Amino acid sequence: MPMYLLPDTFDTVGDAKAAAEAHIAGLPRDPATVFFAITDQNGLTVTTSAEQAG
Repeated sequence: MPMYLLPDTFDTVGDAKAAAEAHIAGLPRDPATVFFAITDQNGLTVTTSAEQAG
């Protein structure tokens, strides 16, 4: 499973989520099949797409 690291940092979790969703929309696959995780500057997971879907 490929992993992509977005090259920017974001001011809010919402900004990071929007950037992840925009990137995923451009991939050649169904966006519903893509998992993403948002981490803070220390590498700790803040939220994931699985948490937001539930």
